[in-house]
Amino acid sequence: MEQVRVEQVIAHPVAEVWAVLSSFGGLRGWIPRLESCSLDGAGVGSVRTVTVAGYTVQERLETCDPAAHVISYAVLPPHHFPADDVVGTTRLTGTSDGRTKVEWWCEANVVGSREEFVAVVERLYRASIRGLDRFLAS
Repeated sequence: MEQVRVEQVIAHPVAEVWAVLSSFGGLRGWIPRLESCSLDGAGVGSVRTVTVAGYTVQERLETCDPAAHVISYAVLPPHHFPADDVVGTTRLTGTSDGRTKVEWWCEANVVGSREEFVAVVERLYRASIRGLDRFLAS
C-alpha cells in the first residue's frame, strides 16, 4: 500500500474550510479544471461523479466526521490512476492563529509506475488546496 501526502496551511478558519470541504458534491468553484460534478445519494455511501480535464471518476463517500474535520472517499473503478483500492482522506486542523492546516493523503495499491502515481496525486491535491484557498478568499 502506497501513501501520498500533501499538507498546506491556508489563511481561513477551520469552520469555513470545513463548510466547503464537507459538501461532498460541492466541488464547483474550487477544483481546478472541473467540468462537472453530480451527486447520487446523501451522506456516507453517496457517490459523486466528477469530470476534471476530460477524465471522469466516481468517488464514494466513506467517512464524514464533522467533529474531527475528516472526510474520506473511495475512488471507484474504472479510473485513470495507475493503482487499485484508491482511498483519499482530508483532515483539517485549526491553528492557534486562526488558519487551517489541510492534510490530504491517498492510499492505494500502485499497479503502474510509483513515480507517475505520486506525481499525479501530488499535483491534483496541491492544485485543489490552492483552489480551495482562492475560493475561500473570494
